[in-house]
Amino acid sequence: MKLNTDRKSQSAKILRTGCIIAALTMCFASSTQAADAKEWTIGYKENTNGPKEEKQGTNGWYFQYGNETNTDGKLDVSKLKECKWGTDGSCWFYYGYSGMWMPDAYLKKGYDCNKQGNWWRNDGNGKLDPNAGKEAVRGVISWKTPESGTYKVNMDYTAGSNSYEWEGKTYYSKDRDGVYLSLNTKTDILDKVHCESVTKKSPKLTKGNMKTEVELKKGESIYVSVDPGKNGSNDEAKIKMKIQQTKVVKEKSSKAKSGVNSGVVLGIIVAIGILLGIGIVVMRGRKE
Repeated sequence: MKLNTDRKSQSAKILRTGCIIAALTMCFASSTQAADAKEWTIGYKENTNGPKEEKQGTNGWYFQYGNETNTDGKLDVSKLKECKWGTDGSCWFYYGYSGMWMPDAYLKKGYDCNKQGNWWRNDGNGKLDPNAGKEAVRGVISWKTPESGTYKVNMDYTAGSNSYEWEGKTYYSKDRDGVYLSLNTKTDILDKVHCESVTKKSPKLTKGNMKTEVELKKGESIYVSVDPGKNGSNDEAKIKMKIQQTKVVKEKSSKAKSGVNSGVVLGIIVAIGILLGIGIVVMRGRKE
């Protein structure tokens, strides 16, 4: 009787251990923590996996514009267009750049931002000046995910409608309506803020921080939108953004698409191991 009890006890241990291993394997197969958190930044003097001048999509970064304005943080990504790196026109010259990302309208030879009263900036490293003139545009920076997972976003900003200097005098305007700054995905507003126009009593632009964490599939994007509202005069925004991948979601293999999940396969392998273990125990018992 004691021998039988020992055999049953040994078999039970094997079954329990196998079940625990199978459960852990199944859970691990679906998602894993990012051991070395991947990181992307923009707006810093030295960026990690940052953008590159003259080339859209470097490390996932894109520079865009849209004609919709005054939307209170909403962003229709289907209406966005990609900027082009340009050295024609005049906007880049007035800002002191050798070139920058611009909408098509601002790239025409002979186009003069000063005469038209339509200013624009997207310098490729977090500085944006949208406009609401005839070429009404909001400035957008987007980042496309390289793989499915959870991403943490941390963004510092300085934004609003600024004053301007002319012949040693500072001017303020009552007509300016500030800037609408938002973090978006294709379907959602992750965060938003309205940064007011500066005044003589409050002469500094609004400073703040946005933090969020979002799960995205491979190829989906995070958008930073700078909406000038109804009046784009002297609107500007400066951002410093860090994106970190905190969790990786493994893509389903081709076998998974046909109905066999990789976790299930691993579970079957473990189950076979359990059955083999039981068989060995039984065989040894018979010999004894």
